[in-house]
Order: sequence, then structure tokens, then C-alpha cells
Amino acid sequence: MSGSRLSEGYFKNADFSGADISNSKLDGGYFENANFSGANLSNSDLKSADLRDANLSNANLTGQI
Repeated sequence: MSGSRLSEGYFKNADFSGADISNSKLDGGYFENANFSGANLSNSDLKSADLRDANLSNANLTGQI
């Protein structure tokens, strides 16, 4: 999923655990209760993303825009 465009998508309760979502555009997306545990979100764009109650434990958040 590296380099994906998930902008403005609806992903409530989605499971991205362990996924490689590096260099992706998630800006403006709805990720309430999503599971990003252990995911690689390095260099991804999370501007204005709704991460309410999302699990970001052990996620790689290096280089967030």
C-alpha cells in the first residue's frame, strides 16, 4: 500500500495493523477507531485526518507532514 492515496476516504474501524502505508496521502480521511498498530506511516500526509480513537501504538510516524 506504500504510496497509496486514501485522502478523504471513509475507513472507520479499518484494520491497517502492520501495513506499509509509507509515502501515502491520508489527508482529510476519516479513520475513527482504525487500527494502525505497527503500521509504517513514515512520510505520509495526515493533515486534517480524523484519527479519533485510532490505535497508533508502535506505528512508525517518522517525517509526518
